[in-house]
Amino acid sequence: MRTFMRGPGATKSSGASVLSYLLFESGYCSELIELGRHDAVAQGAELKRFLRLK
Repeated sequence: MRTFMRGPGATKSSGASVLSYLLFESGYCSELIELGRHDAVAQGAELKRFLRLK
């Protein structure tokens, strides 16, 4: 989280609200996780090659 809060758009005035949203908006986080899972499944073979699992 510290790294995220140092990134672009994370200022003292807006950083707290961004962090609060990410930490407490479970629906948003769940959707991001599902999108990531879907992408990983769709790119499974390439991901395995990248991670040298196959």
